[in-house]
Amino acid sequence: MHLARCFTCIPCARKSFTHSRLDMPPADKPAFTVLDEALIKQCIYVPPSAIEEDKKTRDRDQAKASQKQKVEFHEVECLIFSFTGISKIANLVGFDKLTKLQLDNNNITKIENLNHLSNLIWLDLSFNKISKIEGLSELTQLEDLTLHCNNIEVLEGIDNLKPLKCFSIGKNKLENLDDIAKYLRKFKNLRMLSLAGNPCHSKLQLQIYEAKVLAHLSKLKYLDYRLVDAKAVANAKQEHREHLVVVEEQDKKEEERQRLERIQQQEQADLESCNCAGMTVLFDELINDGTEAKQIQSFRESGVYDDTNRLKEAYTKYRDVFEEKVREFTFRMQEHKKGKDEEYRDFSETLGAAKAEVDTECKYLIKQFEKQKKLVMPRHDGHPTEEEAKAIEEDPSRLESLRGQLKTLKENLLEKETDQQEAYEAVISEFETNYTTLQEETIETIS
Repeated sequence: MHLARCFTCIPCARKSFTHSRLDMPPADKPAFTVLDEALIKQCIYVPPSAIEEDKKTRDRDQAKASQKQKVEFHEVECLIFSFTGISKIANLVGFDKLTKLQLDNNNITKIENLNHLSNLIWLDLSFNKISKIEGLSELTQLEDLTLHCNNIEVLEGIDNLKPLKCFSIGKNKLENLDDIAKYLRKFKNLRMLSLAGNPCHSKLQLQIYEAKVLAHLSKLKYLDYRLVDAKAVANAKQEHREHLVVVEEQDKKEEERQRLERIQQQEQADLESCNCAGMTVLFDELINDGTEAKQIQSFRESGVYDDTNRLKEAYTKYRDVFEEKVREFTFRMQEHKKGKDEEYRDFSETLGAAKAEVDTECKYLIKQFEKQKKLVMPRHDGHPTEEEAKAIEEDPSRLESLRGQLKTLKENLLEKETDQQEAYEAVISEFETNYTTLQEETIETIS
């Protein structure tokens, strides 16, 4: 197999210094450190500006340190805790916009307290002491995950990371290459994979290892930081074609199972939204949990009651009638739900349109006043120059006229605010009346 070396063109915005770092032994790590607020502020990444680039290094560092202290946590997009010695992931609550998190080269033993970082795209946990992949199930936006050089023995815990594009898990303790390749087939967006340094890599000849991986993951662009050759992929698929037929059939069955599961989940969500949760299993619960069901079951076990025909026919007939009533009830509840949704949508649109109209009118009045103000005081800060002050002193009527216009503007804005409030109250009152009527109809349907 022929793979072209390429360490600088890895997709998904992976930095070149990151790649070079992965093949280097970690430096002496600092003593165990607590991830507290002071450390967080030190590790906030502040992108350089053009002005900072022109400053001296000392001034630039001071400016960045000062800027880090002022940044609000909920505005931070990148945190870099490399080589800080932290042993536990904690205290990262409130970073709503965080998209990149570097925790490499530390003493971390467990992946935890990250699931709330729902916007995270890039996560680096390389060169730590992690033995199990866990705590990542809610990071459904993650595209780049690095677990290089840890103590991981089983590939698991990343099933929900569907957007994953780059996955580095080299230099761990993964052994079964077939299981790994099958597991990673579910990641349709995966383009970069690193497994080098695991037993599944070192115990096989390079050609065999690469052929197995590429046969299962034919969309890879980079394997172990080397560009994948299209001919190598074709040869690998041909070599493993018999095995792939079985695997692809399993994939199809799994995809169909997931499709049906999604449909079922959506149907259940729709039923819950119209207060019909559990309707699909209601018949079975009534039949299986009732006193009569226990009596019938006892008759069956004793052999006294012959249910081979009549009981089955009665059961089927009763079930058909019951399910028809359930469908009628569910349909009526769904119609009521649609009516309430439409009423709420009309209410929101009417309220939004009224607010936008008043906002436009108010902005127009303010702009008109600003034009008149500039004629008297052209300066933007509102403080007249010496010449303007002298002109106003000579002709005070200009300033008095401006004050009069300001008073009129204030009165007009207050009047519009009052009118708007009255209009809002009328719309809300009508909405409440209509919505209450729909609720009463829903209750009548249930009863």
